[in-house]
Amino acid sequence: MHTLATLHALRQHIGISADATNEDARLYAALRTATRQIERHTARTFRPYHAELAHSVNLRARHEVLLVDDLLELHGVSCDDTPLALANVVLLRGGVLRLINGLCFNVTRETAAYAVRVRGIWGWHDDWHNAWRASGDNLQADVGAHDVLLPVANVSGGDGDGIAPRFQVGQLLLIGNEYLAVIGVDAAAHTLKVARGQRGTQAQAHATGAAIARYQPPHDAENACLRWAYRLYREVDAPADIAPKPLQDWVMSMRKLRY
Repeated sequence: MHTLATLHALRQHIGISADATNEDARLYAALRTATRQIERHTARTFRPYHAELAHSVNLRARHEVLLVDDLLELHGVSCDDTPLALANVVLLRGGVLRLINGLCFNVTRETAAYAVRVRGIWGWHDDWHNAWRASGDNLQADVGAHDVLLPVANVSGGDGDGIAPRFQVGQLLLIGNEYLAVIGVDAAAHTLKVARGQRGTQAQAHATGAAIARYQPPHDAENACLRWAYRLYREVDAPADIAPKPLQDWVMSMRKLRY
């Protein structure tokens, strides 16, 4: 599972050296739990996913629907399986999708429920246009759709932002149109073990030289995940101090709001 912060970053946050791996299972479990809990508390996801989601039309405002999640990119809209031109659609603050140019969703009381399907990339990011960062590396061999080991040039080098190691357990990667989650890194063999076809994407074959990008979560969400995971990691020693109020308040400041 890809997490809001990486295993390497959590080791650094706690002060555990990179070669001390005996606690990795507990640390990674804490990251996964922290990611889920933060997204549940904020009622939003900070990790992008592709999906087509169904929406119902309010008959008193037939020209708009309230989106069920944050939308990063709009790829398509249909009503009763009839595609609508995106030139006639705008997204408003507060997660409202509205038809313009005098158009309304053609529904009745009997057909209004879940009549509108919205296709796109869902989730929340404060700088989505810069969320995918260059890893500084690419595939060193052809990879089939079912291969889970990716050969790269150097797993430990710096990425396009100078962050090293460029590949870390917990990252979400992008190759072509496919999302992949890093679940293992072999520094000696320069290979990544990955989970394929993540977040609503399909596993695909990729050719030698294909560029690899890494997802940079919103920094506030990433930092909150590190602090939350650290509390979970310490749970055995301090069960009453998992999420102190300042940390809970910080997380809740990212909560999804409706207007």
